[in-house]
Amino acid sequence: MGPVAGRLGSTPVLRTAAVAHPAGLVAFVFAADGGSTPLICAAAMFAGGTCPPLTAAIRSAWIGRTEDGTGRQHLRKAAPAVETSLFELVFVAGPLRVAVVVLVASPAAAIAGSGTVTMLGTLVLAGRSAVRGQRPASPDARTRGPGPLRVPGFAVVLVRVGALGMAFGAVSVTVPAYATLHAGPDADGLAGVLLAG
Repeated sequence: MGPVAGRLGSTPVLRTAAVAHPAGLVAFVFAADGGSTPLICAAAMFAGGTCPPLTAAIRSAWIGRTEDGTGRQHLRKAAPAVETSLFELVFVAGPLRVAVVVLVASPAAAIAGSGTVTMLGTLVLAGRSAVRGQRPASPDARTRGPGPLRVPGFAVVLVRVGALGMAFGAVSVTVPAYATLHAGPDADGLAGVLLAG
């Protein structure tokens, strides 16, 4: 969704994703209850494909707020570092909170909570002046041909980030499978605790 935000601006894309992503999560819960593998896969792909591009929007807003002449240009390097550090908290606190919700309520409640928080947070971000003030890229700025792949080293970074994404995905699948195999009825809580660790 990031390239679409570059062409249309962050605000309309964030607002659309704020509604579409939770709808995909709801569809996933219903598909999982129905047990249809094709529907589960379709709902999961829709939910994943509509995940709001929050990091891109925040970083773009930081760049705009720390441009030369704003009086905040000295924060240009610190701002992305702060955003990255805060985002890392999501990877630590998120699974732990999901585990608590799963233990106290159900996996469906954890997914519903995730969708609700994502929707509200995305709508709040989309309404901030730093994001609303972002302008779409000009049509002349469109990339033609291989684009960033021409930059030396970019393809290597792309492959490594893809491998990292696959590793995160593999852990997200194998840990619950391991918990189900070894913990029986307590698998949901164990999976959340293992993912948080």
